[in-house]
Amino acid sequence: ELAIAELQYAYPSLGSMLYAGESEPLPRTYKLGFWYDSEHFPDQEFDNTGLALANPGSTGIPQSHRGNYSVYAVMDQAVWQDPEESDRSVNFFARAMGTPLADRNLIAFSLNAGFTFHEPFLHRDDDTFGIAMGYTRVSGAASDADRDTNFFSGAAPIPVRSSETFIEVTYQYEVAPWWQL
Repeated sequence: ELAIAELQYAYPSLGSMLYAGESEPLPRTYKLGFWYDSEHFPDQEFDNTGLALANPGSTGIPQSHRGNYSVYAVMDQAVWQDPEESDRSVNFFARAMGTPLADRNLIAFSLNAGFTFHEPFLHRDDDTFGIAMGYTRVSGAASDADRDTNFFSGAAPIPVRSSETFIEVTYQYEVAPWWQL
């Protein structure tokens, strides 16, 4: 069973009131969430007898762990809106996710953030340009499994996974309402 709980704050929302002469605020959404899965998850490093999975004497059957969870936070904040073209805007977003359960997860932490520019060219109302950067940290158990493989294999060592940083640039072009490139 999978359960998800999330708190969200969004402003402005339906029914938000403005004072006379006050300009409309830039929209924003903030979320804080948690998920829990009650299923069984295989260990990243050890077999069902406690030996490293890379050990030649291992059964090859990973230890089984009951339950898994993670917490996450999301922010989406408009930072600019064209006063003449309300659809034209720049948003900043950030997302973070983490779990302390390194024995059953390949990824222990991830963070990504970036900007999106909706309608970067006038009258291209449904086009979006985006640029983002992300960081992902591999769990200690998965890194240890790579070290175990290097220790027991006797072959050329494999790289030990630790983290990854990436940059993403995207452009979403609407050819037709039903076709986007």
